[in-house]
Amino acid sequence: MKKINLIFIFFILFLTFLFNNCNKGENNKKSELKNIIASDKNPSNQKSTGKFLKKFPPSTLDPDRVIIKSFRLIPDNPTIRDNIEANIEVEAQDVEGIKFYYIFYKNNKIIKEGESNILSSDQYKKNDVIYCDAVILKDGKEVKRVRSNYVQVLDLPPEIVEIKYPKTLNKPDPYKIYIKAEDPDKDELKFSLEKINPEVNAVLNKVSPTEAEILLNLSKEDFNKTISLNIKVEDDENSYITQELKFNLKSKTVKVGEKKGSIKKVKSSKKKKELKKGEGIPIRTIGF
Repeated sequence: MKKINLIFIFFILFLTFLFNNCNKGENNKKSELKNIIASDKNPSNQKSTGKFLKKFPPSTLDPDRVIIKSFRLIPDNPTIRDNIEANIEVEAQDVEGIKFYYIFYKNNKIIKEGESNILSSDQYKKNDVIYCDAVILKDGKEVKRVRSNYVQVLDLPPEIVEIKYPKTLNKPDPYKIYIKAEDPDKDELKFSLEKINPEVNAVLNKVSPTEAEILLNLSKEDFNKTISLNIKVEDDENSYITQELKFNLKSKTVKVGEKKGSIKKVKSSKKKKELKKGEGIPIRTIGF
């Protein structure tokens, strides 16, 4: 009985270890964001990356005469392809000539300041945390300032940029399908065959950091089937894209299959097209 109890305890501990490892990356990101939000309240943590933080003399204007209706960074979920815009709305009571000065922060460090409310995407990378201070000025003097929301730059999924098919698929033979993918965030890529339906002799080999080949060995029996290959390309942030290749070997044409899977945020329309034998059109699904 003691031996059974020990095995049971060991099994529970092993499952706990696996669960903690699976959630470690996501928890680290959440902790990083929380730490940045908490620590930015301490001015000593806000460091410049080479620019000087401009100082403004205080204004004698009553700050309550300028009401801040909203101040947000948009988009809420930026990627490295998006510029970030600081969007502020104020309501001034009988006050004219209000101007704004923007101070952008990346991971608690000042990376840009000035009158422009746009932070270009070349100034940050995935997982960076961005926020902004807006200084409200009247006649060059500071009336009040406000802090924006916090946004964390999202990881982008890989993209399959090229597929080369055999010119013909008309007899039992080995055939090669070439795949090239890219990751916008320059992450390491992993290629796999997620599903083969029905079972055929197909092997996927990675031939470079961004390229893979499927070796498809077709037998005589395969030529009365419709073959579906589901390719998956995944980055090291668990973002992925899948692509279905469907070959109807029963006839002289190859028809495209339906999109597979349901993934967050990105939607693809169904594509149907009749093609010459041996060709195919990928159907993509993107996931996070």
